[in-house]
Amino acid sequence: MTSGSKILISGSSGLVGQALSDSLSSAGHIVYKLVRRKPSLNEFSWNAKDQIDLPSNTQLDAVIHLSGENVAAKRWSKHIKQRIYDSRILSTRLLVESMVALDNPHLCFSRRNIWRSER
Repeated sequence: MTSGSKILISGSSGLVGQALSDSLSSAGHIVYKLVRRKPSLNEFSWNAKDQIDLPSNTQLDAVIHLSGENVAAKRWSKHIKQRIYDSRILSTRLLVESMVALDNPHLCFSRRNIWRSER
């Protein structure tokens, strides 16, 4: 990716997201963040389920999708497993639909992998 690329990041407040945002900004990229609070400069509001305030004329070169339920925070009960699954499926669906609706949907899309051990 060339310097000056416009990159949208979900999950930018997490450990990996913060480090990645800082690194990309330091490398000369323009980083936009999806946030669940009132957005400030270079931020867009969303709820990670069914609402995103991303203007259709937003131009992006890449999307990095890091948000999702914390898999290490609680024991994996049936309810927590469903929350983890929903947090990834619904947010990914919302992002993909929003990216397709952009005036210029030329971009790449990255989603962190989910690994599950079979015992």
